Amino acid sequence: MPPDRRKRWRHPTDRGHHPLYRCWNNMRNRCTDPTHKSWKDYGGRGIKIYAAWLDDYDAFCDYVGPHPGRGLTLDRIDNAGDYEPGNLRWATHAKQIQNSRHAKLTDTTVVNMRKRYARGDIGFAELAKLFGVNTSTAHRVIRKIYWKGVTP
Repeated sequence: MPPDRRKRWRHPTDRGHHPLYRCWNNMRNRCTDPTHKSWKDYGGRGIKIYAAWLDDYDAFCDYVGPHPGRGLTLDRIDNAGDYEPGNLRWATHAKQIQNSRHAKLTDTTVVNMRKRYARGDIGFAELAKLFGVNTSTAHRVIRKIYWKGVTP
């Protein structure tokens, strides 16, 4: 990447408005500030930030690179793990929802839902009850509105 472009994404004139800086700063606040509205889901659960990134935006930038663009945010691959090398990726909001600790479905259960529905002997309401989701979710999973990339 040309040095002048690198400088723009790493050191914008007003860092506070740059998506990557906001990402880093929000990550720090969620994990270190007990008064932050999301503290209980991050710092309160013991989620930590890799020491080299905690107070060094440049070190964080060196690892994650430029923000890839709209619609993508930083996601921890292992939701119970820390913000650290090897546990980060850029993901869509939909992917992050699937990766949340509150998600009821996994790739395996989605495949099993679709296989069960494909047999033709069960409707959406029964399928939803069987897999512990609401009827609307079951419908969206079967029609591939949700979990599009998961195939049997």
